[in-house]
Amino acid sequence: MYQTNISWHYRLLFSLVFGALTLIPITGQTRNLNNFGIEYGNLTEKVTEGTETLTTKVRTLGAVFNGLTIRDSNNTGFFVHGSLFYPSSFPTTSTLSDGDTTVEVDLSTLDYMFIYSMILGPGFREVINPNTTIIAGFGVHVMQMLASLETYQTSYFAWGINLGIGAVVDVRYYLTDSLSLVIGLTGTYDFEQYSTGYMNTYFYDGWVQNFSAYSIRPHVMIGIDSINQFGR
Repeated sequence: MYQTNISWHYRLLFSLVFGALTLIPITGQTRNLNNFGIEYGNLTEKVTEGTETLTTKVRTLGAVFNGLTIRDSNNTGFFVHGSLFYPSSFPTTSTLSDGDTTVEVDLSTLDYMFIYSMILGPGFREVINPNTTIIAGFGVHVMQMLASLETYQTSYFAWGINLGIGAVVDVRYYLTDSLSLVIGLTGTYDFEQYSTGYMNTYFYDGWVQNFSAYSIRPHVMIGIDSINQFGR
């Protein structure tokens, strides 16, 4: 189930991050398009071992923020998107299926569980009219999961990190010159996972083979524009 060699995909991830960093303005006037709101986490991952595939699905609400930094006269810049989900804080059901059997797990019974997702890469702005703007960004996607449960019969801990690519498309409707209502969609696809943890006396640690994960996450946010001056 686990492998020790690192996938070539890291070359692609490094190239995306390095290319995006070159888009960060370091002098002149910049415009920051920042958004804060809520996102519906629609998360699915699959692990195949032999002829069996284990599918895990999590549906939960979370907090989200993103931002695009551009030169005020330009439409291309550096984009970041972050989401934080805390499934153990309220009733959330995870579905596990191997094709023949499906089991539902109440994640709120865990002591704690959180999922953090971030996308870093280039971003773009397209002004449709004075009141409507489309923002799009894509790049490297990193997702971390941490969960724990300690009871009289069970001692469980899990930590994992996924690596892949992601994209975001937002529509900003301006209510004022600097305040906007934002509706958008996040999509991710992960092709690597490193996982470590234990269940009672069983311990695991390593890169997961035959792994894939994807998410489709709609969100609603409030957008705030700001202008900064750097250098001369």
